[in-house]
Amino acid sequence: MDKEIFFRTHVPAGLPPLHSFMLLSILNNLTANAVEAIEKHGTITLTIVGGTGDGRLKITLENTGSFIPPRRLERVFAPGYTTKFDSTGKASSGVGLTYVKHQTETLGGTIELTSDGKDNVTCHLDLPCQKLHKPATSSVTLRVPPSTPKGTCPPEEGLTKSKGENPS
Repeated sequence: MDKEIFFRTHVPAGLPPLHSFMLLSILNNLTANAVEAIEKHGTITLTIVGGTGDGRLKITLENTGSFIPPRRLERVFAPGYTTKFDSTGKASSGVGLTYVKHQTETLGGTIELTSDGKDNVTCHLDLPCQKLHKPATSSVTLRVPPSTPKGTCPPEEGLTKSKGENPS
C-alpha cells in the first residue's frame, strides 16, 4: 500500500460493557474505508463520547489525507455505490457504507458523513446506549450426579450448563 497512516483514539475510561460485535463491525468498515481512501499520508482519529448519563454514545471517526466531493456525499450510502476498483478494474461491491447505515439505523441511531472537499472526511455516529449494552449472561450450573446409570438422568438432578465453568 505504501502509505503512512497514524491512528489516534480518544475513548473515555469507564464506558459500560457494550455489544462489541456490532460496534466492531461498524467501526471496522469505516476504518477500512478510511485506510483505503487515504492517498499517501493521513491520520485516522476515533473519538467516543458518552455511554453514561445521557443514554447516547457518540462516535466520530475522522481521517485526513482524503476527501469526498460535495456532490458525492449524498450518494455514498446508496447500495452499489463505489469509487474503489481492484488492479484489474473490477469495482468493489459498494455495500460497506450501506451496511453501516443500515446497522446504525437498526440500532436506532443516526450517521452523518461530512468532508471539507480537500483533505478531511468525518463520520458522526449517534447511537442509543440501551441497544448497545451487553446483555447479562445467565448463570446456569452443570451438575451430573456421579452414580447416575449410563443414559439416564434423575429428574431431581437435571442437567444445566454454566458459561465459564468446567464440570467436575
